Amino acid sequence: MIKAATSIVFLLMATANGWAGIISTTGDVAIISPPSSVVVGQRENNTQIALFEERQSVLLTTDLLVDVRSPGLYGPNMSLSNFPQDGSILAGTRVSSYYLHTDPIGAIGGNIFAGTVTFDSEILGLAFTSGQLGGTASVLGLSGVTYDTSPTGVHANIDQISLSNNRRTIGIIAIQGAGADNLRVITAIPEPASLMVLFLGVLLLLSRRWTPSHS
Repeated sequence: MIKAATSIVFLLMATANGWAGIISTTGDVAIISPPSSVVVGQRENNTQIALFEERQSVLLTTDLLVDVRSPGLYGPNMSLSNFPQDGSILAGTRVSSYYLHTDPIGAIGGNIFAGTVTFDSEILGLAFTSGQLGGTASVLGLSGVTYDTSPTGVHANIDQISLSNNRRTIGIIAIQGAGADNLRVITAIPEPASLMVLFLGVLLLLSRRWTPSHS
């Protein structure tokens, strides 16, 4: 029982501290260490959608405006004026952030990048237009990474983004032009109080299971 309880405590602490994250990737998505820069031309690659962790377990002190919060298929042939679509992630929410980046070699482009990322917690929002990438960077971006301030978001008029119905998986098809495409994924982190309730419930079940019967 002690061993089982210890394992549960470790798992709950990991989740509470934001260690929970990426379950799997497919296609062109490759997990990397945070680069020094995602400015256009600084990290060019013709075969890879780079994915890296940004700030983890951040408690929002103000509402955070994002482009998309609801499951669905966004693009192609959608005007960027359609975004943001459905509001903000509310202050008081604890979140973690992940960044996807593509930037083909040279200035001609024409590459097609595609892949998915599945997370172990709910996706609360996506930021992919320049406005929301910039607006969320000050809260969720890494201090050691130089971010591009030019219009380098995912373009819903030619690209395609999907958010699964269970809010765990995002998909991206980026038809790359001469610049970069960037996407920020913001996921939920369970509050410690909720985890403690879960932990106490599991302990109660374990204690009942291992209590000797005197009948």
